[in-house]
Amino acid sequence: MPLMSKKRIIGKCALCGQLCALTYEHIPPKMAFNTEPAKQYLGTEFIGDSERLPWDMNGLRYDNRQQGSGKYSLCGTCNNNTGSWYADSYNQFAYAAAAMLCDPSANGANTVTMKNLYPLRIIKQICSMFCSVNAGFHQFDEIRSFVLDKERRYLDPRQYRISMYFTRSAYLKQLGMTTVGNIETGLFCNVSEITAAPFGFLFYPDASKVNDDSCIDITFFSSFGYDETSDIEFPIIEKEVNSWLPADFRSRLQIDTKWNESQSE
Repeated sequence: MPLMSKKRIIGKCALCGQLCALTYEHIPPKMAFNTEPAKQYLGTEFIGDSERLPWDMNGLRYDNRQQGSGKYSLCGTCNNNTGSWYADSYNQFAYAAAAMLCDPSANGANTVTMKNLYPLRIIKQICSMFCSVNAGFHQFDEIRSFVLDKERRYLDPRQYRISMYFTRSAYLKQLGMTTVGNIETGLFCNVSEITAAPFGFLFYPDASKVNDDSCIDITFFSSFGYDETSDIEFPIIEKEVNSWLPADFRSRLQIDTKWNESQSE
């Protein structure tokens, strides 16, 4: 855990591993609609509280992130490099997705084509964010190397899965590696999730154990070159996010109904 002094926060950089004064990493990048103050709640505030609906923050402790959503996680060099190498391309992607979600003519459409994307830069920005959220997790050693070399290509889709969904949710989520299970299929997997409209992302360190295929697999973004652009067609898969639980896309009505049933038992 980083040590905080009056002037500096000392810890290991989530990318290069150097012990140093950490700088603030915006998650997502600041210009991807992340300029407003954010209240950051710890998941431990919710665990075991069966009498609280997941959007009820009343009385819970939080950190006030005046500079926007994020954390002190990167050394100055890694923060500057990832910002200059990847952030602008991610921002372009976010603007295009937000415009699609706000476009009335897109209602009822099944797909959307986004033009002149830099897929490798985008997925490396996403991977960098997951490294910050999961600082110290050994599952991310190869991902760190992938991010630190801007020219490096290809994440093995047999090993890794990075999935995406569109969302209008005001709920921000930075969920570290968590084990989830599907009772119906009996499958359990590890997953980390980041939600920040207009996107949500899921990182699976073992693609063979993914138990939810309802999102958009973007692992193939890693096969492009750093300077290679592409027009990419996406299925419009939009999810609601109303809780801190991983990959929980239930509506408020569904959650509320289940909660009322549990309270009456």
